[in-house]
Amino acid sequence: MATTKNRVRWTILAILLIIFITILVPATANLFSRIGVIDRGTCQITQDIFTIIGFFAVFIISFNTTRERTSLLIKIPGISSATMLIIIQAVSYYSLKGLDDSYDALRLSDMTLALEARPYSALAGIPDRIQQQGRPSCRE
Repeated sequence: MATTKNRVRWTILAILLIIFITILVPATANLFSRIGVIDRGTCQITQDIFTIIGFFAVFIISFNTTRERTSLLIKIPGISSATMLIIIQAVSYYSLKGLDDSYDALRLSDMTLALEARPYSALAGIPDRIQQQGRPSCRE
């Protein structure tokens, strides 16, 4: 059995807990999206945000607890990229939310017009007697 020092155990436990939460919350959001409790956009945003924050937290914990000396120049790109990804996610959410709402309204009006319009009948040229009976039999 492998033995580790107490500090390394807590580091591994923290990383595993963060990964577990990073996977569990988006999976639950996906389940709720499939059931219809939340919309698909919210599920996607949840998955994106938790993935970015989860990997960022694992990155920070692993660099802060390693025995090797990591310089500030290694930590700055990781922190900057995680911050930029969160900002891009927030901007894309608010900019695309209006487009999703307009698309939904347009498709709802198209569906309403299609339901109110007289449906096209493929049986327009067939006499009413045959349409009412269904498929004609060979005896007629």
